[in-house]
Amino acid sequence: MSTTHDLEAAPRPRRIFRPWRSLLRLARIHPRLVGGLVFGLLLVVSGAIGWFFEGRPASSNWQRLRDAADAAGIFLGFFSMALGWSLALLAWAHRKGVDIFFEHSGIDGNDVRGLFKASLILGSKNPQPAWHLCHIQPERADFVWTQVTREATIKLLKDYRSITSEFAPTDESDDSHMVNSPYDLTEVYNHCIARLRELLLTYRPQDLCVDVTASTGVMSIAAFQAAERLGVSSIYLVGHSEKYGNPVILETDVDKPKKAHVVILSDHRNDPPSE
Repeated sequence: MSTTHDLEAAPRPRRIFRPWRSLLRLARIHPRLVGGLVFGLLLVVSGAIGWFFEGRPASSNWQRLRDAADAAGIFLGFFSMALGWSLALLAWAHRKGVDIFFEHSGIDGNDVRGLFKASLILGSKNPQPAWHLCHIQPERADFVWTQVTREATIKLLKDYRSITSEFAPTDESDDSHMVNSPYDLTEVYNHCIARLRELLLTYRPQDLCVDVTASTGVMSIAAFQAAERLGVSSIYLVGHSEKYGNPVILETDVDKPKKAHVVILSDHRNDPPSE
């Protein structure tokens, strides 16, 4: 079944010069290493400049003392300058890193099948999770579910038995993996972090996504924050049907690929390996 659609992609933001892209990604993943390298480079350059202009032989003890004090002041000045520039560049790299991660924001894949190998999906009584499983077809899908969405999640996974799910509810399971309060940001965030870390034992972060479409706004924000914390892509499903003036995915739309599309909120698929 084809999953292509003819929607116009969102305009691409301004690209960053490619060598800088690699440096910015490296700075975000290994900030201490990059900071140390930048600091050392600036220190060597500034020291070489200071030696070139001030490296003259002393003619007396007093001159030696004065030269030593001057050298100490110059060194401290160069040290402070190098440290300041290093911190400033790292802060700039961290800020620009956000531009890189959101470079493909709003761009939806033309063929969403196999877009990600594994997914963390917010549970819902609505059809969005079913459309996700039907068309993205991940190997494994874990769910963030509450008492309200428990039965809907059980039913959904019975319809998609080929998809593995380790922490989803079953008719016989207890509620140990349930989110108790869908409006508690900290609880949901910690829950999503735990589920993602379980998935990361098997999959690379580049192969994972978090679907933040369904459930409460608090749960969507917490899931997005957890995904960013661990370098995992986030997506949102936009339906092409309408209900109460809002775009939705209807029950009758689940098996129709052109009745919805995937919007990439934060794209980490091309991030370099963290190790």
